[in-house]
Amino acid sequence: IGSPVKFNVPSNYPIQVFGQVRVASKEDAPYCQLDVIVHDNNRYQVKGCLSRQTKPFGLSFAVQDPDAYAAAIIQRQLSRLGIEFNGQVQLPSQSQSGNVLSQHFSKPLPELLKKMMKKSDNQIADSLFRTIAYQTYKRPASFQLGATALKRVLTSKAGIKFGNSIIADGSGLSRHNLVDPQTMLQALDYIARNESSLRLMDTFPVAGIDGTLSGRGSLIKEPLVKNVSAKTGALKGVYNLAGFMTNARGEKIAFVQFINGYSTGELESKTKRAPLVQFESKLYNAVYAE
Repeated sequence: IGSPVKFNVPSNYPIQVFGQVRVASKEDAPYCQLDVIVHDNNRYQVKGCLSRQTKPFGLSFAVQDPDAYAAAIIQRQLSRLGIEFNGQVQLPSQSQSGNVLSQHFSKPLPELLKKMMKKSDNQIADSLFRTIAYQTYKRPASFQLGATALKRVLTSKAGIKFGNSIIADGSGLSRHNLVDPQTMLQALDYIARNESSLRLMDTFPVAGIDGTLSGRGSLIKEPLVKNVSAKTGALKGVYNLAGFMTNARGEKIAFVQFINGYSTGELESKTKRAPLVQFESKLYNAVYAE
């Protein structure tokens, strides 16, 4: 207990795995978690703790740099065959001739964005997150690189200051995401000021009308119905909203609601959301009338 875990990578895999993982006691094991940080050159850093295992505990990693991986495999095979090779495995710099047998393209970006926002589609969100990484750095994309690219783009284009914010993925499913409301408000302000070019306002779910706000109990009655457009974000104990409201004076205002650690104790599952619904209803009705 407390001793470091040993990593054993088969010699035929040209990757490097390292980290600080310790063996946890039986009491602490339920609270253990393994986290993987992806580095350059197919290097993977593992952190966390693990319960005592009677057999080897297997981990699988997606190859982040397939070109380097293939080159290493070729060099190793040549060495095993006794073929002396002192050069470098080079990739073709020009496109190879051949016939295209099949192509598949995604739907246009505006359609993907609208579905992602309206339906809170996590797969699209994570895919676009990694696409930003590739388009920015032209290298194999990862969540870590996606976070770096996102911050770089929004800082340079929108002047958003991220401070100590942590972005772990594109969907928001990771509990490692830590973004303060002020940072999110900066993003909403940029969207509103640049609507003529971004065309993003129509992608937000509309209270009582569509998407993830079509049946949100706190917003489906007058005067909030149709007057609130916001992106939802929910995990166990987490209920977030970020978007816009048209108030009683016809002004469009941005708002951010981050609720974390929401607990209802012994309430039945059917009534667990009742306090949340009441809170949101009072809050947004007050904001509307202000």
